[in-house]
Amino acid sequence: MRGPLLSIPLERDEGEYAYIAQRALHGDVPYRDAFNQKPPGVFVIYVAALLTAGRTADAIHLFLGAWTLVTVWMLYRLVTRLADPTAGLLAALALTVMISGKGVLGSAANTEVFALLPIVASLLCLVPAGSRAGGWRLTAAGALAACAFWIK
Repeated sequence: MRGPLLSIPLERDEGEYAYIAQRALHGDVPYRDAFNQKPPGVFVIYVAALLTAGRTADAIHLFLGAWTLVTVWMLYRLVTRLADPTAGLLAALALTVMISGKGVLGSAANTEVFALLPIVASLLCLVPAGSRAGGWRLTAAGALAACAFWIK
């Protein structure tokens, strides 16, 4: 759904995140050399985007598309475990439509979209498949929830 929006320019927040990430790649220190009020997780994600996808708006939006695809897949798995594959498919479809909407600035690689992946992954850790349970799941769920906190 975001394919036609790959080439749009970065909006204000995206530009700030990309600028700080680019400065970090050149050795600058976020919050000292370039300030933003957001937690550092979004800058880490943008550094990963710049290193893996490239340093253009298209590349950042392509990275966002891949991130969103993983989030949708994780939500499908979560809801399938809680209910059934049909419910999982409907939840994945609903998220895909809602997360891409104009009302939520769905074309932008913002903190809200990036925070969803660790949130959904955290919940997925708390709902074990079958009877498998263990302390590592709680630890992973907590770590993933902390990641979401550091993004948003």
